[in-house]
Amino acid sequence: MTKKEAIIQLIKQDLKHQQIIQGIERMGFGAKDFHHFPIFEAIFRFIPLENEDYIDRFSDTYMAIMKEAATLPVDAPYSALDPLAEQCYTVLQSFEQLEQLKQDKL
Repeated sequence: MTKKEAIIQLIKQDLKHQQIIQGIERMGFGAKDFHHFPIFEAIFRFIPLENEDYIDRFSDTYMAIMKEAATLPVDAPYSALDPLAEQCYTVLQSFEQLEQLKQDKL
């Protein structure tokens, strides 16, 4: 498995987790406060960003994609999350490339 594939799988797992948590919430059970997985933090171990602005912007994108995933039916095929996970990875990779460009200029 490549680094890209591993990151995309982590993102997909987090998206699926969010779908399930939102589904439980819609059924009237309070699940948000008790089922946090630090997947987001694990992603930064693969691609550590140092620029605070990039981290904030990626976090905003990640949360927006999470919300979008939560609108999908819980029983949707796992592959339905592929476009969202790919989109998230593409954004993360673009911030990584921007950081590398800035470092190369130094």
